[in-house]
Amino acid sequence: MSIRALVVASAYAACRKLNVPRTLVEIAQTANADTIFAGKCYRLLLRHLRLHLPIIDSNVYLAKISNRGE
Repeated sequence: MSIRALVVASAYAACRKLNVPRTLVEIAQTANADTIFAGKCYRLLLRHLRLHLPIIDSNVYLAKISNRGE
């Protein structure tokens, strides 16, 4: 298991918990980590720690996407 991918997975879980609109891809690209492996680490992290994170509110991401076009 890559430490970098596990850090990406942890950061993504923290963003989900705090409702910060960041995608796994954005975090993985910033950390120069493999996105697919980071996603596998994220699922493993959820399973082993028995985390129940809130469902993503799509309105937050829509606002982020619409602000990108300006």
